[in-house]
Amino acid sequence: YQGTLIFHNIAFDAYILIYQLFMKDQLDTEGLLYGLEVMLKKWDDTKLIAYLATNSCVRTSNKLKVLAQEYAGNYALEEIEDVSNIPVHKLLEYNLVDCLATWFVLTKYKPKMIQDNQEEIYETIFKPATKDIIQMQLTGLPIDLEKVAEAKAILEKDKEEALKQIRTSPLVHQYENIFRQDLLKIRQAKLKRKQLVLDDIKDTFNPMSPSQVADFLYTHLGLPVIAKTDKGNPAVNSETLSTLIGMDIAPEAKSVLNGLLELSKTEKILSAFIPAFEKAIPGSNGWHYLCG
Repeated sequence: YQGTLIFHNIAFDAYILIYQLFMKDQLDTEGLLYGLEVMLKKWDDTKLIAYLATNSCVRTSNKLKVLAQEYAGNYALEEIEDVSNIPVHKLLEYNLVDCLATWFVLTKYKPKMIQDNQEEIYETIFKPATKDIIQMQLTGLPIDLEKVAEAKAILEKDKEEALKQIRTSPLVHQYENIFRQDLLKIRQAKLKRKQLVLDDIKDTFNPMSPSQVADFLYTHLGLPVIAKTDKGNPAVNSETLSTLIGMDIAPEAKSVLNGLLELSKTEKILSAFIPAFEKAIPGSNGWHYLCG
């Protein structure tokens, strides 16, 4: 096809299509470059166009179904995560509406983008960068899974040591006693006859719970609230913990804060990064690759 292809978020669609249609495997650079040449010869991306046409200090959604709501209504299908669950006639209808919605967004927002003098930025910055992004996504980041396993073991050990440092603190023991007594009153109030005792409350301080950590730091220890979350709650993120550690506070409190900070850092890597590394795609050269 020699005409202009119109996508909404080409950085996803062309990325998938090039890999499936042009590349023999993860290391097929020749197929990757040929696929880029074919798929990105002449194209528009309505997501980029709408972004440039509506660019402002207000956060707006660039999702196709939001941008085309006035034209197509809400045509989303709940089973779209797995198209094999959708009857073919419904899937074809969905695809058609998707295409028409994309065309609607193009005709609505491209003139506005041009009117706002954003076309040069679109053609000389956004489109060339998109091509580079797709190539980076397909090339991937090489991952050595043996090193990932080593790092995971070290991090899990660090996490256990941080938890031990927190749980053996006398300050945490004091807080847990008060915490359990408060829970006892709350649960007892819900019962009409049965009488609970403190041993019936098995809950312990959860250092992974932001609300419990905030209660421990600011109510029990009386530390100053130096930052708040977007919702107005006292902050307990790594930056806040680091600042509190640098203040003139009791050594026992500083020890717990150090444990909480180490736990926060290790848990972030263990929960967000390591699982992604472990799912990296195997290449024919013995490496695995983390792709966009």
